[in-house]
Amino acid sequence: VEYMLLAMMAFDRYKAISNPLLYAVDMSSKVCYQLLAVVYLVAKKSSIVKIFYIFFIHSSTEDI
Repeated sequence: VEYMLLAMMAFDRYKAISNPLLYAVDMSSKVCYQLLAVVYLVAKKSSIVKIFYIFFIHSSTEDI
């Protein structure tokens, strides 16, 4: 999950450095919120998979 956040931050810095005069146009609030939503959705999916593994798969192997 951290790599997604770092990738989004790197993309943001790339846009700011490559064309500083158009940064405000390219990276509008809508685009920033979309990038943030992607990071949170990936984090949520990752945590759900880990919780599923801990509670369901791990507990079913203890019965053997």
